[in-house]
Amino acid sequence: IIGWELFAQQAIRKGKYKALYIPKPLGSDKWQLFNIRTDPGETTDLADENPEVLAEMINYWSEYVAETGLVEVTDVFYDRVKMEYETKRLY
Repeated sequence: IIGWELFAQQAIRKGKYKALYIPKPLGSDKWQLFNIRTDPGETTDLADENPEVLAEMINYWSEYVAETGLVEVTDVFYDRVKMEYETKRLY
C-alpha cells in the first residue's frame, strides 16, 4: 500500500487500484477509483461501479494517515487557496 498527499490532494494505491481525492475547485471533491492497470491515464472513475473497493481503499487511507501522522490541510488554508484560484491570483 502506497499513499501520498500534496496540497490537499490525497491518493492511496494498492495493487491495480488507486483511490484519489482532489478537492474543489480543482477536482470533484469526492473520492474517485481507478484501475491503473487497464486505465493508466485515470480516465474512467470506477467508484460508482465498485463501492466496496472504494470503501476498502478509503479505509487504507485512514490507516495510512494514522501510521504516518499526516496532518491534513485545514479548511482555513483550503478556503484561501480556493479564493486565490477563483480570483486567478495563484502563482
